[in-house]
Amino acid sequence: MIRITKNNILCVEPVENDKENTFDIMTTENGFVSYLDQFVIIDEGVTIGEFVKLLGLAEEEIDYIFDASLNCQSLGVYLAELDEPCTHDGALSFVEIVHDVELASDGILSEIKYFQGIGPSPVDGRLTNFSLELLPLNYYKDLPLLLNHNYVVQRTEIVNNVPMHFIELKARKGFTLYEVIYSVLYEISFHGAPAARKAILTDMLEMCQSISADALALPVAASVGKDAEIARIKEELNIAISEENYEKAAKLRDELSEIQRPEGDDRPR
Repeated sequence: MIRITKNNILCVEPVENDKENTFDIMTTENGFVSYLDQFVIIDEGVTIGEFVKLLGLAEEEIDYIFDASLNCQSLGVYLAELDEPCTHDGALSFVEIVHDVELASDGILSEIKYFQGIGPSPVDGRLTNFSLELLPLNYYKDLPLLLNHNYVVQRTEIVNNVPMHFIELKARKGFTLYEVIYSVLYEISFHGAPAARKAILTDMLEMCQSISADALALPVAASVGKDAEIARIKEELNIAISEENYEKAAKLRDELSEIQRPEGDDRPR
Protein backbone atom coordinates (compact mmCIF):
# COMPACT_ATOMS: atom_id res chain seq x y z
CA MET A 1 0.00 0.00 0.00
CA ILE A 2 1.15 3.55 -0.77
CA ARG A 3 0.59 6.34 1.74
CA ILE A 4 0.89 9.94 0.57
CA THR A 5 1.82 12.40 3.34
CA LYS A 6 2.66 16.08 3.26
CA ASN A 7 6.38 15.32 2.96
CA ASN A 8 6.72 11.80 1.56
CA ILE A 9 5.27 9.09 -0.63
CA LEU A 10 5.60 6.00 1.55
CA CYS A 11 5.26 2.29 0.98
CA VAL A 12 3.66 0.48 3.90
CA GLU A 13 4.33 -3.28 3.96
CA PRO A 14 2.90 -5.62 6.60
CA VAL A 15 5.42 -7.84 8.38
CA GLU A 16 5.08 -10.48 11.05
CA ASN A 17 3.44 -9.81 14.43
CA ASP A 18 1.05 -7.24 12.91
CA LYS A 19 3.89 -4.78 12.40
CA GLU A 20 4.57 -2.62 9.35
CA ASN A 21 7.68 -1.76 7.39
CA THR A 22 7.49 1.81 6.07
CA PHE A 23 9.91 3.51 3.67
CA ASP A 24 10.01 6.44 1.26
CA ILE A 25 9.64 5.10 -2.29
CA MET A 26 11.27 8.20 -3.79
CA THR A 27 14.57 7.24 -2.16
CA THR A 28 14.62 3.62 -3.38
CA GLU A 29 16.85 2.45 -6.22
CA ASN A 30 14.07 2.50 -8.84
CA GLY A 31 12.13 5.36 -7.29
CA PHE A 32 8.34 5.33 -7.57
CA VAL A 33 8.32 3.27 -10.78
CA SER A 34 8.17 -0.09 -9.01
CA TYR A 35 5.11 0.96 -7.01
CA LEU A 36 2.76 2.34 -9.67
CA ASP A 37 0.39 -0.63 -9.33
CA GLN A 38 0.03 -0.21 -5.55
CA PHE A 39 -3.22 1.14 -4.07
CA VAL A 40 -3.07 4.57 -2.44
CA ILE A 41 -4.28 6.31 0.70
CA ILE A 42 -3.79 10.04 1.28
CA ASP A 43 -3.30 11.55 4.73
CA GLU A 44 -5.94 14.02 5.80
CA GLY A 45 -4.95 17.59 4.99
CA VAL A 46 -2.49 16.83 2.17
CA THR A 47 -2.99 19.52 -0.48
CA ILE A 48 -2.78 19.14 -4.24
CA GLY A 49 0.16 21.56 -4.25
CA GLU A 50 2.07 19.40 -1.78
CA PHE A 51 1.40 16.30 -3.87
CA VAL A 52 2.62 17.89 -7.10
CA LYS A 53 5.78 19.08 -5.33
CA LEU A 54 6.41 15.50 -4.19
CA LEU A 55 6.17 14.41 -7.83
CA GLY A 56 8.77 17.06 -8.59
CA LEU A 57 11.30 15.01 -6.63
CA ALA A 58 11.26 12.64 -9.60
CA GLU A 59 10.61 15.20 -12.33
CA GLU A 60 12.72 13.49 -15.00
CA GLU A 61 11.02 10.12 -14.49
CA ILE A 62 7.56 11.74 -14.38
CA ASP A 63 8.21 13.54 -17.67
CA TYR A 64 9.27 10.28 -19.32
CA ILE A 65 6.59 7.91 -18.01
CA PHE A 66 3.69 10.36 -18.10
CA ASP A 67 4.61 12.21 -21.28
CA ALA A 68 1.19 11.54 -22.84
CA SER A 69 -0.83 12.59 -19.80
CA LEU A 70 1.32 15.74 -19.51
CA ASN A 71 0.35 16.68 -23.06
CA CYS A 72 4.07 16.59 -24.00
CA GLN A 73 4.81 19.28 -21.39
CA SER A 74 7.35 19.11 -18.59
CA LEU A 75 6.22 18.84 -15.00
CA GLY A 76 8.61 21.72 -14.33
CA VAL A 77 6.30 24.32 -15.93
CA TYR A 78 3.55 23.42 -13.45
CA LEU A 79 5.96 23.35 -10.52
CA ALA A 80 6.93 26.91 -11.48
CA GLU A 81 3.25 27.84 -11.65
CA LEU A 82 2.81 26.77 -8.03
CA ASP A 83 5.13 29.61 -6.98
CA GLU A 84 3.23 32.28 -8.93
CA PRO A 85 1.04 34.56 -6.76
CA CYS A 86 -2.67 33.90 -7.14
CA THR A 87 -5.80 34.70 -5.14
CA HIS A 88 -8.30 31.96 -4.28
CA ASP A 89 -11.83 33.34 -4.06
CA GLY A 90 -13.32 30.39 -2.17
CA ALA A 91 -15.23 29.00 -5.15
CA LEU A 92 -13.78 25.54 -4.49
CA SER A 93 -13.71 23.65 -1.18
CA PHE A 94 -11.46 20.71 -2.11
CA VAL A 95 -10.26 18.69 -5.09
CA GLU A 96 -10.80 14.98 -5.60
CA ILE A 97 -10.15 12.04 -7.87
CA VAL A 98 -13.22 10.02 -8.82
CA HIS A 99 -14.19 6.94 -10.82
CA ASP A 100 -16.18 7.98 -13.91
CA VAL A 101 -17.89 4.80 -15.11
CA GLU A 102 -20.58 4.19 -17.72
CA LEU A 103 -22.07 1.08 -19.30
CA ALA A 104 -22.87 1.62 -22.98
CA SER A 105 -25.97 0.13 -24.60
CA ASP A 106 -23.77 -2.43 -26.37
CA GLY A 107 -22.49 -3.67 -23.01
CA ILE A 108 -19.05 -2.05 -23.21
CA LEU A 109 -17.88 -0.54 -19.92
CA SER A 110 -15.99 2.77 -20.14
CA GLU A 111 -14.04 3.90 -17.11
CA ILE A 112 -11.72 6.84 -16.44
CA LYS A 113 -10.26 8.42 -13.33
CA TYR A 114 -11.18 12.09 -13.22
CA PHE A 115 -9.53 14.90 -11.24
CA GLN A 116 -12.05 17.62 -10.40
CA GLY A 117 -12.86 20.46 -8.05
CA ILE A 118 -15.71 20.46 -5.55
CA GLY A 119 -17.40 23.62 -4.35
CA PRO A 120 -20.77 25.24 -3.57
CA SER A 121 -23.09 25.68 -6.53
CA PRO A 122 -23.73 29.35 -7.38
CA VAL A 123 -27.38 28.37 -7.89
CA ASP A 124 -28.36 26.61 -4.66
CA GLY A 125 -25.14 26.41 -2.61
CA ARG A 126 -24.99 22.62 -2.64
CA LEU A 127 -21.61 21.00 -3.28
CA THR A 128 -21.10 20.23 -6.95
CA ASN A 129 -18.21 19.26 -9.20
CA PHE A 130 -16.24 21.71 -11.37
CA SER A 131 -13.77 21.14 -14.17
CA LEU A 132 -10.22 22.30 -13.42
CA GLU A 133 -8.80 22.28 -16.95
CA LEU A 134 -8.90 26.08 -17.37
CA LEU A 135 -7.79 27.00 -13.86
CA PRO A 136 -4.15 27.59 -12.96
CA LEU A 137 -2.70 25.09 -10.52
CA ASN A 138 -1.69 27.81 -8.07
CA TYR A 139 -5.34 28.88 -7.74
CA TYR A 140 -6.30 25.66 -5.94
CA LYS A 141 -2.87 24.49 -4.73
CA ASP A 142 -3.78 24.84 -1.03
CA LEU A 143 -6.97 22.77 -1.26
CA PRO A 144 -6.99 19.25 0.22
CA LEU A 145 -6.69 16.34 -2.20
CA LEU A 146 -9.19 13.54 -1.59
CA LEU A 147 -9.93 10.15 -3.13
CA ASN A 148 -13.60 9.40 -3.81
CA HIS A 149 -13.88 5.60 -3.67
CA ASN A 150 -17.52 5.44 -4.79
CA TYR A 151 -17.76 3.19 -7.84
CA VAL A 152 -21.13 3.47 -9.59
CA VAL A 153 -21.83 1.71 -12.89
CA GLN A 154 -24.71 3.34 -14.70
CA ARG A 155 -26.39 2.64 -18.01
CA THR A 156 -27.84 5.38 -20.20
CA GLU A 157 -30.87 4.71 -22.36
CA ILE A 158 -33.10 6.98 -24.42
CA VAL A 159 -36.69 6.77 -23.19
CA ASN A 160 -39.27 8.86 -25.06
CA ASN A 161 -36.41 10.93 -26.52
CA VAL A 162 -35.08 11.65 -23.03
CA PRO A 163 -31.75 10.20 -21.81
CA MET A 164 -32.35 8.18 -18.65
CA HIS A 165 -29.68 6.84 -16.28
CA PHE A 166 -30.07 3.43 -14.62
CA ILE A 167 -27.69 2.29 -11.87
CA GLU A 168 -26.37 -1.22 -12.44
CA LEU A 169 -23.85 -1.47 -9.61
CA LYS A 170 -22.73 0.45 -6.52
CA ALA A 171 -19.43 -0.45 -4.90
CA ARG A 172 -16.21 0.93 -3.42
CA LYS A 173 -12.94 0.82 -5.34
CA GLY A 174 -9.46 2.17 -4.66
CA PHE A 175 -6.94 3.97 -6.85
CA THR A 176 -3.45 2.88 -7.81
CA LEU A 177 -0.52 5.28 -7.66
CA TYR A 178 -0.43 5.31 -11.46
CA GLU A 179 -4.12 6.31 -11.64
CA VAL A 180 -3.68 9.10 -9.09
CA ILE A 181 -0.67 10.61 -10.85
CA TYR A 182 -2.15 10.21 -14.34
CA SER A 183 -5.50 11.83 -13.52
CA VAL A 184 -3.90 14.89 -11.91
CA LEU A 185 -1.33 15.45 -14.67
CA TYR A 186 -3.91 14.91 -17.41
CA GLU A 187 -6.21 17.61 -16.06
CA ILE A 188 -3.63 20.29 -15.25
CA SER A 189 -2.03 19.95 -18.70
CA PHE A 190 -5.21 19.45 -20.73
CA HIS A 191 -4.73 22.70 -22.67
CA GLY A 192 -0.93 22.57 -22.66
CA ALA A 193 1.42 24.89 -20.78
CA PRO A 194 -0.01 27.55 -18.41
CA ALA A 195 0.39 30.33 -20.99
CA ALA A 196 -1.54 28.33 -23.59
CA ARG A 197 -4.28 27.58 -21.07
CA LYS A 198 -4.67 31.26 -20.22
CA ALA A 199 -4.78 32.20 -23.92
CA ILE A 200 -7.62 29.73 -24.51
CA LEU A 201 -9.59 31.10 -21.57
CA THR A 202 -9.07 34.67 -22.78
CA ASP A 203 -10.29 33.71 -26.26
CA MET A 204 -13.36 32.06 -24.76
CA LEU A 205 -14.18 35.16 -22.72
CA GLU A 206 -13.74 37.40 -25.76
CA MET A 207 -16.06 35.16 -27.75
CA CYS A 208 -18.65 35.31 -24.97
CA GLN A 209 -18.20 39.09 -24.81
CA SER A 210 -19.02 39.38 -28.50
CA ILE A 211 -22.47 37.88 -27.93
CA SER A 212 -23.15 39.37 -24.49
CA ALA A 213 -24.13 42.89 -23.49
CA ASP A 214 -22.49 42.41 -20.09
CA ALA A 215 -18.81 43.13 -19.59
CA LEU A 216 -16.73 40.04 -18.93
CA ALA A 217 -13.35 40.11 -17.22
CA LEU A 218 -10.66 37.51 -16.85
CA PRO A 219 -11.39 35.71 -13.56
CA VAL A 220 -8.92 36.14 -10.72
CA ALA A 221 -8.39 32.37 -10.88
CA ALA A 222 -6.98 32.69 -14.41
CA SER A 223 -4.56 35.45 -13.48
CA VAL A 224 -0.88 34.70 -13.02
CA GLY A 225 2.22 36.70 -12.15
CA LYS A 226 1.64 40.46 -12.13
CA ASP A 227 -2.06 40.09 -13.01
CA ALA A 228 -2.60 37.91 -9.95
CA GLU A 229 -0.79 40.37 -7.69
CA ILE A 230 -2.96 43.23 -8.98
CA ALA A 231 -6.09 41.14 -8.38
CA ARG A 232 -4.95 40.38 -4.83
CA ILE A 233 -4.29 44.03 -4.00
CA LYS A 234 -7.64 45.14 -5.45
CA GLU A 235 -9.44 42.53 -3.36
CA GLU A 236 -7.65 43.63 -0.17
CA LEU A 237 -8.36 47.29 -1.06
CA ASN A 238 -12.11 46.64 -1.36
CA ILE A 239 -12.11 44.87 2.00
CA ALA A 240 -10.18 47.71 3.66
CA ILE A 241 -12.62 50.31 2.32
CA SER A 242 -15.66 48.26 3.40
CA GLU A 243 -14.14 48.03 6.90
CA GLU A 244 -13.37 51.79 6.87
CA ASN A 245 -9.69 51.04 7.40
CA TYR A 246 -8.62 54.06 5.38
CA GLU A 247 -4.98 53.99 6.48
CA LYS A 248 -4.58 50.49 5.07
CA ALA A 249 -6.58 51.46 1.98
CA ALA A 250 -4.22 54.35 1.28
CA LYS A 251 -1.19 52.06 1.50
CA LEU A 252 -2.83 49.55 -0.81
CA ARG A 253 -3.64 52.30 -3.34
CA ASP A 254 0.02 53.33 -3.34
CA GLU A 255 1.04 49.69 -3.78
CA LEU A 256 -1.42 49.28 -6.65
CA SER A 257 -0.20 52.45 -8.36
CA GLU A 258 3.38 51.25 -8.10
CA ILE A 259 2.74 47.80 -9.56
CA GLN A 260 0.66 49.28 -12.40
CA ARG A 261 3.32 51.84 -13.28
CA PRO A 262 4.43 51.36 -16.93
CA GLU A 263 7.96 50.06 -17.38
CA GLY A 264 10.45 52.90 -17.75
CA ASP A 265 8.21 55.41 -15.95
CA ASP A 266 10.44 56.82 -13.20
CA ARG A 267 8.31 59.83 -12.35
CA PRO A 268 7.54 60.23 -8.63
CA ARG A 269 4.03 59.36 -7.55
